[in-house]
Amino acid sequence: NTLAGDTRFTCNGAFTADIEPADLLAQMITSCGGLLWYSQGQWKLRPAYYVAPTVSFDEGDFRGPINLSTRHSRRDNFNSVTGIFSGAETNWQPTDYPPVTNAVFVSADGGDEKSIDLDLPFTDTSVEARRIARIFLERNREQLSFTSRFSLKAFQVQVGDIVQITNSRFEWTNKEFEVTNWKFGIESDMSLYIDMTLREISSSVFDDI
Repeated sequence: NTLAGDTRFTCNGAFTADIEPADLLAQMITSCGGLLWYSQGQWKLRPAYYVAPTVSFDEGDFRGPINLSTRHSRRDNFNSVTGIFSGAETNWQPTDYPPVTNAVFVSADGGDEKSIDLDLPFTDTSVEARRIARIFLERNREQLSFTSRFSLKAFQVQVGDIVQITNSRFEWTNKEFEVTNWKFGIESDMSLYIDMTLREISSSVFDDI
């Protein structure tokens, strides 16, 4: 995937044969800030870039209540991201990339800077490292999420898709959410449904720095 003539994400690194496959996959997907999931016998990956929604849901598409979570605990909040990468500019030695801090978030947190480590073992430039770190930071501050049951219209989407939600009770009008979990099921009366977890998202999360 490219951005303004440059490569947005690449995956470059090495590993030893004794690493658990699940741990290796977890390390590799940090290189694109992506979402990885298993569906219908295949692994699927969605890198972290914005794709405008093409599917919208309103009250008529819900088949159950909305279970809403409005914010993280203070423990899970952070306003700065640090970590290591390695590449040609570091002579391939693990080195700290320039930290990514959002001053607006720091101010909202009472002026206290709280960092989290995000090591990027499969990222080989500081530009890509800071891009991934910023997306990680911005995504974390999009704190509204919910789960609900949907009609079969939700067959049109999958994990990683961005959709629009309209709901008068919560005063949402075409509010954008990212699908983070998708599960198909059958009711006792044999009717079909899809359970989804969605997290608020905006195109600005994916802006370059």
